[in-house]
This record gives sequence, C-alpha cells and structure tokens, in this order.
Amino acid sequence: IHPYLGAALGFFILFIAWLIAGWSFRLTVYGSVLSWEFLAGSDGSADPAQAPLRAFSQRGLKGVKARSYGRLESSGAGAWTFRYRPWLVLPARSVPLPPGGMAVLKGAISPLLVRQGALRAQTLMRFPPRFRTREVELAARLGAGEVLEGRIVRGFRAAWQWLKELVLGTPESAVRGAP
Repeated sequence: IHPYLGAALGFFILFIAWLIAGWSFRLTVYGSVLSWEFLAGSDGSADPAQAPLRAFSQRGLKGVKARSYGRLESSGAGAWTFRYRPWLVLPARSVPLPPGGMAVLKGAISPLLVRQGALRAQTLMRFPPRFRTREVELAARLGAGEVLEGRIVRGFRAAWQWLKELVLGTPESAVRGAP
C-alpha cells in the first residue's frame, strides 16, 4: 500500500474513533456501574430516602447526552436538577428536569424516571440497580405521582399468570370464586 494512502486511511480511522469516543465512554461507564452492582450484590440495597440519587440521563432529558452519569439534586419547591460532569472530570453542568407528570417505572433491570405524556411516557433518567425493588420510596422522595410497571415486567407477570393457569387448569379468578 502506498504510504500516503495508508496515512489517509489511518487519519480516517482516527476521525471515526474521535466521533464515537464520547458515546463509547458513556456506554462503558453505564455498563460498568450496572455490572458492578449486579456482581457485588448491591441491587436493591440503597435507601432512596437518604442515599444520593445517582442516575443516568436518557433521551427524554434535553441538553444532556444519553447515558451521562450524574446525580439528581433537589433545587427546592419540589423541582429537581440533574448535575453531571462530561467525561466525569470536566466542569459540572446542571440541567433542570422538566416539570409535571412524573412517575417511577419498574424496569426489568432498574427503575426509570419518566414524564407522562399524552401518547407515551418520556424516559428522563435510569437509576442504578441499587434502587431496584425500592420504587415506592424513590417515587416518594422525587414527588412522583405514581409507580408504574414497565412493559417487560408486565410481560413476565402475564407469562407467569398464564403458566399458573395452565398448570392449575383453571383461571385464578375461578379458583378464588370471583365472577
């Protein structure tokens, strides 16, 4: 291969790597935190009433790249702010959460903070697995109106219900004597 062609190809590869470096770093931090909490057995161990609310931003939070790691801070009067550091070391930035219609969603891996809309819920934050099974306390601290079940959780519950009805041979409502 000609040296100039090799240099051009090398610079092209460096340019592509530069473009995806931030995305891949955020994905690495996201995977590391989730993996560590599952492997260390700390899922469901945090007390949402007192623990710092570490979270990952999602696409619904405007002005922040998805999967940026930071923490939620109360800014008074029930308003919340997401504070994060780009690349974990650059100067801190703060973005207020949009007001109104918040709910905590029980996810299969970890809870989510969503803003309810007319058609769909808009995902704002994903909390680490340390808050799993503690969604009610998390919703109380955040002032979220309700706790909802995610699609995967609802699907697992429906499959379990179907399996029980298949094994028992009758719907559970008929066993309890309900009409």
